[in-house]
Amino acid sequence: MISISDTPPPRVDRRRSDKRIRVMQVNYRHTFGGSERLAATIGTSLDPERFESLFAAMKGDGEVGEMLRHQGFQTVVFGRNEGFDPFVYYRIWRYFRKNPVDILQTHHVGSLVYTAPPARALGIKVVHTEHDIHSFQRLPNELRWIRRLAHLPEKYIAIDPTIGHFLESEVNIPPEKIVVIRNGVNLDEFQPPSPRPVG
Repeated sequence: MISISDTPPPRVDRRRSDKRIRVMQVNYRHTFGGSERLAATIGTSLDPERFESLFAAMKGDGEVGEMLRHQGFQTVVFGRNEGFDPFVYYRIWRYFRKNPVDILQTHHVGSLVYTAPPARALGIKVVHTEHDIHSFQRLPNELRWIRRLAHLPEKYIAIDPTIGHFLESEVNIPPEKIVVIRNGVNLDEFQPPSPRPVG
């Protein structure tokens, strides 16, 4: 795991010998949860010949981070502090300067708020995935944030049509920027064992 430090990064050449598209998934923590598992599944399922997947957490490491590193993926924790943390913007911007990313996929508003501005400032494309609307109903400040930053993502992914409708009607996202991709389960991972012969 890479952890953000306070030492300035060296000047780097943004040209890469590896021509694969670098896609980073960003979540709150590297712990097991619905959105964390989905982000891990998305990243680990991309064609490794075309894409290089990276994984970031805003707050802390955990079981998902350990699993990803065991599989050979790079993870990073940005070290966001409690409450509003303005200093994390610079730490994230500095990380992206040192470790160029092509596409940033954020999960939930907290990840969008802190990573989308520095990413877009560096020309990184942002895709935001929204997993529920309950946090907007409980925390009005999150609704204000996503409205304020609504122009930054190029696309919004809603895991349910209800969320897509909410993004359009309450956040004022143009419908052409919203894609609904329902959550699903790969049934091949849950095949029952073959029945034993009777007798």
